[in-house]
This record gives sequence, structure tokens and C-alpha cells, in this order.
Amino acid sequence: PTIMVGLACETPSTTAWRVLRARLAHAVALRDDATVRAMRRLAAPIDGAPIRAGESGAAGYGALLAAAEDAEAWAHLDLGPESRVLVILTETATDAAIYDRIMSAPAS
Repeated sequence: PTIMVGLACETPSTTAWRVLRARLAHAVALRDDATVRAMRRLAAPIDGAPIRAGESGAAGYGALLAAAEDAEAWAHLDLGPESRVLVILTETATDAAIYDRIMSAPAS
């Protein structure tokens, strides 16, 4: 069970997995609290316009934030001060009620 229902696919497409596996450098497992934190940071950025990202859409950014707090993960990804990372948000908030509930809940 996860709030990232768009990513909760029990069985991946064999065709897609074959392509991804051949080119995959890293993969992560992400807890719900990491994507919630990413959604909140995107909604209230330090600089720039707010982004209304959904739970699955914010997952990539959540993984980047989690890795930035874990020295071993950061080093394993070979990221440093000069690194540039492209994060693609795949969806907006598709369910307004869930988004509002996540945004209004106390931060954990």
C-alpha cells in the first residue's frame, strides 16, 4: 500500500522492463513520507512558482531529496556540488481531496 498509486504496479510490462533494465543505472524504493515532503516543497518553493505535483509525480524529486540526506546514497549516485539533475514530474495533483488532505496534515 502506498499513496503513490500511479507507481504501485504489481507486475511491470515485460517490454518496458527489458528496455529499462538494459539502460538502468540505479533504482530506489521510496517511502510515502519522502514523496509527501517533496510535494510540500514543490508547493512552497524558496524561489519560483509553486508546483501542484501529485503523489506519483513528486516521487522522483522525493527520491532526490532523500538521497541528498544520505551521504552513502549521494556518493553511490556519484553526485556532487557541480552535478545537475533533471527531475521529471509525471503528474499534477489528480485528486484534489487527497492533495488537500496531504497538504493540510501536520508535517512528520
